[in-house]
Amino acid sequence: MAANIFQKAITLTADWQKLAGTALVLNATLQAAADNYGPVSVRINDDNAGVAEWFAGATVGLQGVDLSMIEVKGNPGDRFLVVGNTR
Repeated sequence: MAANIFQKAITLTADWQKLAGTALVLNATLQAAADNYGPVSVRINDDNAGVAEWFAGATVGLQGVDLSMIEVKGNPGDRFLVVGNTR
C-alpha cells in the first residue's frame, strides 16, 4: 500500500486559516518556520480559549490528526509548515 504524501506551506496573515479546507486525516509534522519573526497562534475547533503560541522552529508530530480542525494566524509573511502522509 502506497502512502499519500501531503506538503503545505501557509503564508500567515492576521486572520485564521485552516490547515485543510475539508477533512484530511493523516500523520503529520507541524512546524512554525524557523525564520519567522513572530509567534504563530494555533487553535483547534475555533477554541479561542485554547490558543497556543508557537515560536519560530516549534515543531510537533501528530498521529491521525484531522488538519481541517487546526487553524493558524500570525505575523503577515511568516510561514507555517505541514508535512504528512496517510499511512
